[in-house]
Amino acid sequence: MLEKNRHNLLFIVLLTFLLYACSTRQAEPVVFDFENVHYKFSDIVMYSPEEVILSDGYFKTSYGASVRLVSHAVGKVEPLGEVGVAILAHHGGGTGTFYRLGVFEKNGEALVEIANTWLGDRVIIHLFRIENGQIVLVMTRHGKHDPLCCPTHVVLRKYHAADGKLELLSEELLGTTLGEYCDPPISQG
Repeated sequence: MLEKNRHNLLFIVLLTFLLYACSTRQAEPVVFDFENVHYKFSDIVMYSPEEVILSDGYFKTSYGASVRLVSHAVGKVEPLGEVGVAILAHHGGGTGTFYRLGVFEKNGEALVEIANTWLGDRVIIHLFRIENGQIVLVMTRHGKHDPLCCPTHVVLRKYHAADGKLELLSEELLGTTLGEYCDPPISQG
């Protein structure tokens, strides 16, 4: 009888362990390949294509327009859940480089843009991440009297997604020089 109870106890312990292991197993993370992907944009900059296929993070047309991946992150953005977020730079062939922040869902092997906002022309991105369900970035943007070549206002921006759009929750002016506020630029306009 004692032997039978030991086997039953061992079986119960093993079964409990297996059930616990299965219940705490994390779902496989969604993999977003931002560097080699087909993008279809909901709105575009003049002379930039509506659809591009990035190869190693870059696309160029025969007439000189281009789109390049600046930075990307994957995480939970409220209220959407697990998504990919990317900053893309559009260059139409002239002097401007227009930066776009987009939120993407995975649809098979393609990434579908579900929300976006323009960050500006010739801005400089210093920090970009997903934090507490929000998209956070530190960037240098143009002040009221800045020439197009040279933005000077370092700002901290926070975004969230709502109704198919990225909404700016807050913008805080950190200063007019980089100083201690952020890491070196990860993009150049």
